[in-house]
Amino acid sequence: MKSKKIKILGIVLSVFVVLVGGLFYFASTKLRPEEIKKITIEQTKKIFPKSEVTLQNVQIGWGLNFNINLEKLSIKALKDNQQYEMMSVDQLVVKVPLWAILTGSGVIEVKLDAPLMNYHEFTEGNNWTYAMGEKTPEEKKAEEEKEKKEGAKANSALGIFGKSKINVKLSDVAVNYSLRDSSKGEIKVSRFLIKGLNFESSTAFEVASSAKFVMKDRSSVAFDTIAIGEFNIADLMKNGSVSSVVIIKVNNISKTGLEWKFPEITTNIDLLLKKDGELSGKLTTTFESQNKISANFKMTKEIELNDINVEIILKDVAAIMGLDKSIDMSKAKLSAKGNVVYGADKKINANLNFAIAPGIVYAKEGIVASTTVSGDFKGSEISVKVKTEALDGQINTFITGQFDPNEKFDMAKLKPFDIRVIAAGMKIPEKVIRAKLWDKKSDEAIATEEANKKAAAAAIAKGEPTKSSMGLPPSSVNVEWSNINIGGEDFAGRGKIVTSINSIAIDNMNFKFSKGTGKLSQTMIIGKSSSESKFNLEMANLNLSSFKAFLPPVVENFTGTFTGKVNGAATMFKNGKPAFYDVNVVADAKKGEIKKLNISDYINPLLANIPVVKDKMKDKQLKIDGNFETLTMKGRFTNS
Repeated sequence: MKSKKIKILGIVLSVFVVLVGGLFYFASTKLRPEEIKKITIEQTKKIFPKSEVTLQNVQIGWGLNFNINLEKLSIKALKDNQQYEMMSVDQLVVKVPLWAILTGSGVIEVKLDAPLMNYHEFTEGNNWTYAMGEKTPEEKKAEEEKEKKEGAKANSALGIFGKSKINVKLSDVAVNYSLRDSSKGEIKVSRFLIKGLNFESSTAFEVASSAKFVMKDRSSVAFDTIAIGEFNIADLMKNGSVSSVVIIKVNNISKTGLEWKFPEITTNIDLLLKKDGELSGKLTTTFESQNKISANFKMTKEIELNDINVEIILKDVAAIMGLDKSIDMSKAKLSAKGNVVYGADKKINANLNFAIAPGIVYAKEGIVASTTVSGDFKGSEISVKVKTEALDGQINTFITGQFDPNEKFDMAKLKPFDIRVIAAGMKIPEKVIRAKLWDKKSDEAIATEEANKKAAAAAIAKGEPTKSSMGLPPSSVNVEWSNINIGGEDFAGRGKIVTSINSIAIDNMNFKFSKGTGKLSQTMIIGKSSSESKFNLEMANLNLSSFKAFLPPVVENFTGTFTGKVNGAATMFKNGKPAFYDVNVVADAKKGEIKKLNISDYINPLLANIPVVKDKMKDKQLKIDGNFETLTMKGRFTNS
């Protein structure tokens, strides 16, 4: 009995040795370095026909696992007798279990360490799209016939993996890019994982990357990204479509010179890919849990974004931007709905409506204002309504105009916007005006103003663009105000303001204040370092007592009627340099009084310094009360 057991064991061992030997022989005939190298180059060339593909060597290590090592794989785009790097990797290692070769199942490991990828934009397209090429119908037909002839050979080598699952791991991937606008940078992918890639069940993947984009002006934008998801290729084979769920998290967002504190941004994507290449699905982006942007998308020859829904709580935006606390956005909400189509003709067609409601509240120095916004954008037509409630009244602003998203943005080439501003019912108390004009500023406010002036001067000295360097959009603004009460006096008027890229013109701004009238015309040319203004102001029968709210504390009141004309020119500098002015004044005030102001205190020191007069005025004081029958002012005031 014992001898029989030994004999059986010997037979089993013999069969095992023969089987293992057969396995190695079978594997060696299926996995030959020359065949793998040839297939790798051929398949890559099919994807990128206008490229040069090199693979220096293929090594195979034998054992219970076969290690396939592709050494020095490189892909370069060929254009105008020049080579443009696309991808290079020193080692691509594939670990194939013997069991996978014989049974068509098992887990195959693919690993790439530190591959280098390059993205280079041309005047049209880039190195990757150029390498893929545009094939003629004849070339496509010839390629299909060639694939039929050689398909059996390729399948015999690749089909040995059958139902095997493939794990792919890329680490320390570097992607260098250079764009046609001269901006460039690098994206680093610390890990790219695909787990269980197969044709029968779901496949999971994970991507973690750090990106830094260097703009044309040398500023940079950086952020980190983690993407996880799964897909099932079997669905594509069985049903003609494959679905996937992807979650993308973006954090550590930063931009040069921008001190905003960005939160983590999460995007969930449900997508469906069909055999014909149609990609569709839904994406939802959220941050700070309560802010959401969602849309359905469809990508064929054109890109469609439908059912766009935006809900943003603006207090979260204020926290990100670090806005002044005088701006209260605790209840303000931005919402938008609509759709956008990017057509096959590379044209954008948008149909969106938007609103900010409840409104943004501003509260400072006794003034409280609430602003709501609504509008829509259709094709190239934009319409906006802004409503501000303040000081017991309203300011309604209506804006209509054209903006073509398919044209390169150029402020100077924009068609003029039509703007109408209507203000009514506001009451501005005297104490508010006096506080604004004459109250002493806090040390903090003074320091802020000085810092801003110094920063502006330094920016101009360095040749850096200022906040207003973009200029003004061209517009025609019709302004109308009525039932405005300023310091107890009625104020009403209307006029027109015309703006262009570097100028502002006020055309016959007529107004009534108290019992008098006025008319203002002004033009201003805005330059890089200064602004030049010419103006003409005419006033008739103005009741001087109506200006009580604007008088300094040393003057109790100013009565009488005033008629006059003021015109001239002024230059304001952006570097903090004192303004230049040259003003002509012709004015008469009649039957009035300046209360609380002792004019003698100002006249006597002047007379004491006039040689011809001072001896006659010795030991005498000129006494002048504040009453006058006629007060005439005529002259030129300049600091040139």
